[in-house]
Amino acid sequence: MAKRSGSFNLSATIREFQKSHSDVSATDALVAVKKAHPTQKIKEGTFKATFYKLAGSGKRKVVKRRKPVRAVAGGGGVYGESIMRAGLTFIRLAGFFLTDAEAQSAAAKATESLWRVGFIFSVEPAH
Repeated sequence: MAKRSGSFNLSATIREFQKSHSDVSATDALVAVKKAHPTQKIKEGTFKATFYKLAGSGKRKVVKRRKPVRAVAGGGGVYGESIMRAGLTFIRLAGFFLTDAEAQSAAAKATESLWRVGFIFSVEPAH
């Protein structure tokens, strides 16, 4: 946005003030700047935000965020559900080492615990 020539520049005024008064708080600086420029309308919130931005490094802190992904491995959703189904299938197929009753009981317990945790959404546990 273009500035008009001869207009009031709040950032420049704050920079000048901070050079000569480095240990002054924002409230005290606002009072001093308002006294120096009585014809200018200076909002307190705008002044404090600019003051503290210029008091720091002058740049805003960049926060890196994770990009959204379709599914996290094992974190639920469709992908997590397919992993759990494969595990249950393996348990059922590997159950030939156990008797049929023990295998069915182990599969039912596994299904029920996975249902409680939230990994399985579409199949209700058998009671």
